[in-house]
Amino acid sequence: MTGPPVEVAAGRAEELPAGTVRLLEAAGRRVAVGNAGGRLFALDDTCLHRGGSLACGHLDGEVLVCPMHWWRYDVRSGRRLGQPGLAVASYPVRVVDGEVLVTVTPAPPPRSWREILLDHAREGTAR
Repeated sequence: MTGPPVEVAAGRAEELPAGTVRLLEAAGRRVAVGNAGGRLFALDDTCLHRGGSLACGHLDGEVLVCPMHWWRYDVRSGRRLGQPGLAVASYPVRVVDGEVLVTVTPAPPPRSWREILLDHAREGTAR
């Protein structure tokens, strides 16, 4: 169960020039916030392949490239190039009085080992 979305300040617009990506930690999430040629974006920071930090990646136009294994994501949608069925979450971004604001859905609380083991046991009996 998560709470309602929250709007979080990600810094001043002038601190995020074109070609920049930085990490924002908010509402229990890690978010890559950047500027792709004047288009501000916010995507989940974790690459779907091996969990690389997208905030440590580099921009190629409107494509954010993971630094670990070069998976490429469209910053407009979070979709992985070449596999549009795969995508990282994207979050709305707006600028108010020069401040970059990102609307983030809070992360669900971490599951306990008990919950994980019970789910695993249920999966084993469902076969």
